[in-house]
Amino acid sequence: MPCVQAFGANQFDRHVTRDRVARSSFFNWWYFGICCGVVVTVLVLSYVQDNIGWGLGFGIPCIVMLFALVLFVLGTRTYRFCLLPEESPFARIGRTLVALARRRRGNLPVTELQSE
Repeated sequence: MPCVQAFGANQFDRHVTRDRVARSSFFNWWYFGICCGVVVTVLVLSYVQDNIGWGLGFGIPCIVMLFALVLFVLGTRTYRFCLLPEESPFARIGRTLVALARRRRGNLPVTELQSE
């Protein structure tokens, strides 16, 4: 999941004081986890790959990723999901392109372009 940090922050309501404190704690633990993961990877896995074997050196991260995926899927029922925007982002992009084309031809005053 490429947006783990954003997804994690999305689990907290910014209007609730307790959730704001919890979100701050989440970011601290998330960053700590990322840094510890790098240290463990460099120290342990490089040792395993050099002294025991590449198969185990690649197998350990594979097992850890599968375990993380299982935990993620098991928690799906408890996650908060953002509501999708009412309007498609492609529609907004299309309107912008049309406005730019009109402006290029001189059919649209600058004030109308800014109001959209």
